Amino acid sequence: DAELSLHVASTSTPKSDVGSACQKLAFLYTSERDFCVSSTQHLQGMNLAVIRQLQMLGYIVIELSHCEISSMEIQKDEDLDKLIMEKINAAIGFQMFMIEEGENS
Repeated sequence: DAELSLHVASTSTPKSDVGSACQKLAFLYTSERDFCVSSTQHLQGMNLAVIRQLQMLGYIVIELSHCEISSMEIQKDEDLDKLIMEKINAAIGFQMFMIEEGENS
């Protein structure tokens, strides 16, 4: 478990300074076994229950599936970082992280 708070300016915030305007994110990594047989879209009941409980606690759940990560050409840590930043931006509804396009070094 980890806690990280970021302002729109991408600066970290001590836990004690976190206000009520904060959004809580939970990352859920799902493996092949977490899905129904012959499906990469339908999660099994236990995972759905975990997602519902996290949502009731006020978390925005961001799913990182094994299928999605293994199908990508993740050759560097930066590729995974970019995927995570894109998922965070999509989940919170605005551009928290700037994602640079066209960097192939």
